[in-house]
Amino acid sequence: QYKVFHGKEEVAASSGEGVEFSIASGHLIPAFAKSVEHMKKGETSKLVIAPHYGFGEAGLAEKGVPGGAKLRASLTLVSWKSVKMLEGTIEMKVVVEQ
Repeated sequence: QYKVFHGKEEVAASSGEGVEFSIASGHLIPAFAKSVEHMKKGETSKLVIAPHYGFGEAGLAEKGVPGGAKLRASLTLVSWKSVKMLEGTIEMKVVVEQ
């Protein structure tokens, strides 16, 4: 589960149940992939996100986030599972819905 803020405005959020993603897929902002790697199940982290770990120089215009913006976020690791890559034995954590 996550919420992302620019200033006082919420600019992105998961549903109340969370979102499933591979940390290697690039599906979410880089800050989430880096943070999840160090979290425990049920843990909530409060993040201050530098632009290069957020929406970068492009920003997120449709949500009013300018390029180079710092963000704040709340990220909760609901659960995770290990996944074996087909072409190797790399394992990654995946956030899954409750």
